[in-house]
Formats: sequence, structure tokens, C-alpha cells
Amino acid sequence: MSSSFLPPLKSQARVKPGEAGKWQPQAGIAYTEVADSLTRPEIGTNTQSISSIPDMWARPLLVDMVLRDQEYPLHSAIKAQWKGMLAAIALAEVKRLKLQAQLLDLDTLQADALIKALIALSPSSQRTVYQSTEKIRGENRNPWHKIYVFLLNGQSVGMTSPATLVCPAEEGNWEGTPWYADGRLHSPLDSSEYLTEDDKIQLWLWLDNLKTQLDSQRGVDSAKLKELLNEYKNELAQELTIDPREQTFRPSRNVAYFGVPLTLGGLDALNIPIQAKRNPSSVSILALGKSMNEEDVIFIPDLEQLKKQWPTKQSVDIWIYDTVSAAIFDKAEFTKQYKGKVKFLTEDDIFTKTFFYLEGEGNLPGALLPEDTREITYTVDEQERHLTPLLPLESEVLNYFSSEELIKRLAFNPTTIGNQSAVRVSLTLPLSGGDFTIHREYPIEVNNAITAKPFLEIWPNFKAPNWKAYYALYFDNRTEATKQNKIFRAVFPEAAEIHPLDLKDFQITRLDSFPDYILCQDETGISQGLILLKTPPKVGDQNPNKTWTVGVDFGTSFTNVYYHINNVREGVTLTPLHLQITQATQIERFSILYDYFMSGEAEKFPLSSVLTIRGSKEEERPVLDGRFYILEDVRAFDPTQDDIKTDLKWHPQNIAYTRTFLKHLALLITAEAAKNHVKKINWSISYPSAFSRSDKNLYKVTWQRIIEDLGKTTGIDHKWLDRGNPYRAESLALAHYFADEEGKDLLYTTCIDMGGGTSDISIWVGNRLIHQCSVQIAGRLLFSQFWKNRPDFLNQQFNTDLSDLSSSLRDEVPFGRTQFAPTLWTKSVTVGAQSLRPPIDWDIIPTQVPYWRPKEASG
Repeated sequence: MSSSFLPPLKSQARVKPGEAGKWQPQAGIAYTEVADSLTRPEIGTNTQSISSIPDMWARPLLVDMVLRDQEYPLHSAIKAQWKGMLAAIALAEVKRLKLQAQLLDLDTLQADALIKALIALSPSSQRTVYQSTEKIRGENRNPWHKIYVFLLNGQSVGMTSPATLVCPAEEGNWEGTPWYADGRLHSPLDSSEYLTEDDKIQLWLWLDNLKTQLDSQRGVDSAKLKELLNEYKNELAQELTIDPREQTFRPSRNVAYFGVPLTLGGLDALNIPIQAKRNPSSVSILALGKSMNEEDVIFIPDLEQLKKQWPTKQSVDIWIYDTVSAAIFDKAEFTKQYKGKVKFLTEDDIFTKTFFYLEGEGNLPGALLPEDTREITYTVDEQERHLTPLLPLESEVLNYFSSEELIKRLAFNPTTIGNQSAVRVSLTLPLSGGDFTIHREYPIEVNNAITAKPFLEIWPNFKAPNWKAYYALYFDNRTEATKQNKIFRAVFPEAAEIHPLDLKDFQITRLDSFPDYILCQDETGISQGLILLKTPPKVGDQNPNKTWTVGVDFGTSFTNVYYHINNVREGVTLTPLHLQITQATQIERFSILYDYFMSGEAEKFPLSSVLTIRGSKEEERPVLDGRFYILEDVRAFDPTQDDIKTDLKWHPQNIAYTRTFLKHLALLITAEAAKNHVKKINWSISYPSAFSRSDKNLYKVTWQRIIEDLGKTTGIDHKWLDRGNPYRAESLALAHYFADEEGKDLLYTTCIDMGGGTSDISIWVGNRLIHQCSVQIAGRLLFSQFWKNRPDFLNQQFNTDLSDLSSSLRDEVPFGRTQFAPTLWTKSVTVGAQSLRPPIDWDIIPTQVPYWRPKEASG
């Protein structure tokens, strides 16, 4: 029979109500039986504790009592917190918890009134699971007098307890601990996102070590606690795919991780957390088409996006770097700790802040662009317009991807921002853990339109092993009237030389390798985006022994070049090897290339011996200081211009220009050979007999240095022809040609090689050379007056109207200021009757001079 004034009892309660008004003696166990017999009210799952016990040691005693009583309403919640705190201590280093401990030694602080009260009310030394190894006045200390308070991020979150080893604080803030959620500490096994497989194995081993140490304690009641530890271990083992007993415990090397050593009697297990395991990053960038110098380049992802894009992976199994997983990643702390130790990128390191574009589509024929850029439009004055984008990417990304690989992973999609046209740019990064796509949206601003495009080309458009001679031309063709139009400047980050540095209207850049991209900047140096360049074809990787024998006849007016391979002799044709990057009309393009760079058309030798030094610093650098000048239109040619140099062969003041001309000539020939997969070039050079000994030596040394330099910069093996004499007089070359190629007998023969400025003569009797010489009487002197007086003759013979020829050419007197007029005649003869100026073929030159016997001698 129950009383309304007393708490209700359980139906199976051992305590029965007594007779009213009578006292009955009871044993000491009666208090326990009364407590166990009371019917406890239901407690909600959110209730964490009961704070009505008037005792300073209430929290650790409550935790002890609740852990021992499975029927206690708070048993599950307190046990979860207890497991959570043990895991936090064990995995503090692994989870990078800023968990510290402070010693509270009551016996050394007895002067304090509060401490005295704590000592007076401290639980019995028998209510412990370990005994103190220290003595005071000859007696073992009460373990309750020496405890440790744990602080996380500077706030107390729990303490050690002789009864339960650890005691989590009632409202401890465990922020940063993965299993802290909804304002309370949970068991780390409540979610699969809290622990990795390795975490579980190591935690099992850590708990096993703790239980082993408890087993060694004598005179204490630790049975219930060991039961709880076994339960904890079993829960862990059930979630493992391997037997943890076969694994090795990995203790931390930091013996003072918590700041002070934790000594709980003979137990030191709490003092040794698990060592963090270094794991390969899940977000390191995988280079595609590039070799990376760094061990790892980490991409710092947006964690929410990471969860969405990698839904099958738990945060604890995604490793950012070293011992840091996505579950415990803090960007600010990570960048602070690892700055300078590991290279990492964010979206801001990949995307630019602003989107720039060229008005109209198809403005970058030599660039790589995603196909979907054609769908991007914007509206101006209610009219839809197309654009050509500059890629809104930082150049850093090109350290890891080739242009082709990058463009495959780049996407442009039209969108809107408010009522404004916009573009959404997406880049899919290949990370070690899988692909991850990042996005950025840009409004299409009219103010960011580039309204004037520069002229931009690169030569040569191929990749050859060890070729280190690439040149880029930038030309700003705005007029004074259009200077207000916006234009971008082209920057090549790996430029070896830039000339001139102070850009006015044109600039030539030399590079040691073919560039992957161009960095676009405005006139103040602010980045506007990238142009990715199409990878050129590879050459020179077929037959490693493919060889050209090249003969060069450097003439006063024209230069002729032939090559020989496999018994085939052909005149060299310089094919256009340009990569046209920006769009230009054909007329505009050819005009700029003729004046500032190299011809954009196929050019067949012989070609004019003319040099342009526009923009030169007179350092004899090919292309930068001088270029083989090929006439765009002979009728408009003005040789009186300061940057045009003719008569390179004979005038002493032109020696430096001659070297520059020959360097560029040899480079053009070598590029043509490389395009045809040639790996070796044997050179043969002719010279006029009129050269003095010093002239001959100087000319030979010039070629020797050119050949040596080409070997260093082109990856092709250059050398003199290794048979006969590769350095021969022009008069002999002509005679040998007629003898071997034309089958003529040199019995009583005079061979005259008539050029523009000199005639080289060899006289043969009985197939023996009896005399050779060179005289400066040739086409220029003999025919210039005739050509001037009878221009109709040239028109009739060569079907070319020269009536509108530049006055500076038409009125020229032989050996006058420019001496160019007869040069035109020489070219016509060369083209119209090549047998009169035979090519040089050093394969047929004899090995002995001056005597030579032809293959067949006739009477």
C-alpha cells in the first residue's frame, strides 16, 4: 500500500512499507535497497545530468554511480560521454585536438579554504580503480587528492576520476571534436563519419593497453570499469574488417602532448595518445601532360561541395594533407601551420577576379578554346553579340596541365546574374581522390571588352628535341585615331629575351621552348586572362640518322641554297612555319610579317640578299637584330630606308650585318630541315675568288661559329661536309656542276659565274684547271643601263610590268647609293633560266685542287 506522501516503489521492490508510527531497525544495506526500489520518473533523451546533489564531488560520483547502474535513466547518455572523452584523449593527436591537462594537487594547496573543503569531503580511497604510489606521512595518498583537469581550447571539459578514470564535465564545450554535436559529447561509434578504420584499430589497442594496466592493480574494485572497457572494445571490433589483435599499437612520440605527464597511480595509459598517421592526400593535384617538380600540390576544396561531389566517401577518409582529414580540417589553422611547408591552391589561385573578352567570335584562330564558348553571348543596345574569351584562369594552373588537357576539363556555360548576361566557368580538377569540379560565375561587362586585337604569331610552329630557338611577334597596329581602343599586351613568362623592352608598336620575344600559353595584360600590367596555345606537331623523332647536305651560295644580290639527300638534289623552299594566334586579313598579315618578322608564304631560293634591321640593338642576334628580308612587292620596295641593308657581301662596314644575315639564313634552313625530321646537317659553303685571304678566313670563321651555335640551339647535329673541301671558290663549284650534272667536257672551257656584283671565272684546258679569278664586273655594271633604257624588254621577257617601280630604284645609277636596280635583273635571269646560275652540290666537288679528272673525258 503506497502513500501519497512517499515516492512510489517498484512492484518488485525489496523494501516494504512498515507500520505507521513504529521504528524498525535496518542493516546498512537498507539505504541501497531503498534507492533501488524507488520508481524513477522518465527522463527525456536530452537530459544530460541531474545537478541537485549537494556535494562538491557530485559530478564524478554521479558518473561513477550511473556507469555502474544500467537501469539508471542517464546511463546511456553518461556512458556515451565517458566513451567520447576516452576517445578524445586517445585520439587527441590524430584529431589535432588542442587538449591540455592541468594538475590539481590538493595536498599541496591545503591553505585554501575551498581546497580544505574538497579534502574533507573527498570520497574514500577505497572508491577507486587504482591506488596511489605516493605516500604522505608514511601512508598512501588518497587518489582523489591528485586529479587532472582537461581543457580544450582553453575551456575545462572534464577531469580524471579515480572511480572511472575520466569524468566528462556536465556542460563541457568539446567544439572541434568530431563526435561533439548538439551541445554534447557522443560516443565516436555513433556515426561512421567520426572514425577511420585505422582510428578504430588504434583505439581498440589503446583501450586494450588501458585494461591491461587496470588488471595489474591490486586491492581495488575495477571489475565494472573493465567490463565497460571490454564492451567498448567489442563495439569497435564489430566494426572492423580485420582482427585488431594482429595489428601494432602506434604510440605518440610526444611524451608531453597534454602539457603535463598524466600519472594515475601505476597507470600511464592516458598519458600516451595514439600517434597521428601520415596519409597520402586525397586532394593533391594529378598533373596531366606535365611533370611536377613538387612532391604534392594540395587543392583546398570547399568542404560542402566536396561532400556533394564525393557522396560515397566519409569526411574522415578524405585526407587533406599529412594527418589532417576533412573531418577536422580548419582552413585558417592549416594555412598557418603548413605555409611554406607544402604548396596548396584554392579557387582564388585558379580563377581570375574578372572576365575579359574580345568583341566578336573567331578572333583567336591559334588558341585552344572550349567548344561551348560559341554559345556565350551578351546584349548591347538590345542586340545580341558574340565574343572570344580570354580564359579567366591564373597561369599557375598551367604548371600542372598541358593546354590540351586543361581545355578538355574547362567548360563555359551561359547564365545570368540578376538581369545581366554572365558566364559560368567550370574546371574539373583531377585530384588523387577523384575528380572535383570548381565553378565561378562572371558578369559580362561591356567595360571589359577588348576592342582592338594585336597581331600575334609564333615561329616555328613545331616541337623538336632540344630545339631552343622560338620567336614570337607582337604588333600593335592601332593608329593615332584608334589609340583609345583597348588592346591586350602579350606576356611570355618563360621569355629568354624581349626586344625591344619598351614596347611601342612591335616586340619580338625569344623563347627556349614553345610556350603553352600567353598571359594577357592591360597597359598597366593588370592580368586579363590567358590564351592557351595549340600544341604544335612534333618533328625529328623518326630517323635519328636522317641527314641533309646543304650548299649555300651567298651572292651579292641573291642567295641560293640547295640540299642533297638520298641522291636527290633540290632547291630549298622555306615553308611558312608560323602559328597565327590572332585573326588578321591576309593582306594585313603578310605585310606585317614581311616588315617585322618572317614571310608567311612559301619562299623558294634564290632569294634577295637583303637584311632588315628594324628595331635592332646591333648585337647580331638573328631575328631580334636582323631578319632575312623577303620583298613583299618589289615595285614598292625602297632600299634607301635606314633599316634596309643591301650589298652585304662586299662592303667592309656591312660585316656585322652580314653575320646577322647569315645567322638568320642558317636558322631558316635548319628549321626547314627540322620540319622534315632531319637530325644532321652537313654544310658546304662557297666564296668568290676575289676574296682576299683575310676575307676568306673571316667568312669561314663566321660560318664555323654559326654552325657551332646552331648545334647548341636547334638539337640538330651541324658540321662541315666530311668529304672533299666543304669551303670552295664559286668558280670551281660552277665548273664541277657542268662537268658532273650537265656532262660537259672541260677540255678548252671557260666557266663564268656571273652574279650581281662579281663574275667568278675558271679556265680549264685538258680537264685541268689552269686559272681562276673573280672580277667585280657583273650584271649590275653590264646590264643596269640597258635595263633602265629598255624596261619594255624585261616586260616582254618576264611578263612583269615594272613601269610603276619605285623612283629610288628606277633612277638608280650603277654603283650608286643602293645599287639595287641591276639586282632585279639578276633575279629575273635566275628565275627564268636557272641553268645559267647552277646550284651548288658539294657531293660532286673533287677531293683535290686544282687538278681534277672528270668521270668521262672526250676529245
